[in-house]
Amino acid sequence: MADDWMDKVPGTSLEDSLASLSRLVDTLDVLIQEENRVDAELKSIKERRRILEQEHIPNLLQQHGLSELRLADGRKVIISTDIRARIPAGAEAKRTVLDWISKNGGGGIIHDEVTLEDPSGKLIEALVERGESFTRLDKVNTNSLQALLRELLGLKKGFEPKISATDVPEEAGLFVFNKTKIQ
Repeated sequence: MADDWMDKVPGTSLEDSLASLSRLVDTLDVLIQEENRVDAELKSIKERRRILEQEHIPNLLQQHGLSELRLADGRKVIISTDIRARIPAGAEAKRTVLDWISKNGGGGIIHDEVTLEDPSGKLIEALVERGESFTRLDKVNTNSLQALLRELLGLKKGFEPKISATDVPEEAGLFVFNKTKIQ
């Protein structure tokens, strides 16, 4: 029988073990429900924060031509523009973004990873010339991509814009947003 293990616990009757198990399962169920409720509440709080931080506060200051303001209590509110971007997973979209990065001075942030199917110890150029089979993976750290884009878009202090957001391939998932900082 599946409950045989409980009969082997010294000093524990099957009824006591089942009662204990039932209480533990009830407690676990309550904790799972509470965790789900708290997760949903946290998600809602994060969304409300995002709306205040990226929309309401920046819009209010921008309506008055301000990018920063010191409040009466001494806190400083600063509005800045920031971005998010990513390297897509799909091979074609990834190649489009990597090519764009190379053409726009970011070749140094692309890291090559070469996996040889039958390692012979030759350099990659020799493999290409000889037509040997190998796989080449190009990788770009997301933070490096975003740093490059901040520079190119002129969002980094001391840098003039060299491109506009519309020049970035759609595949890079560029998202430009205002950000509120309180000091």
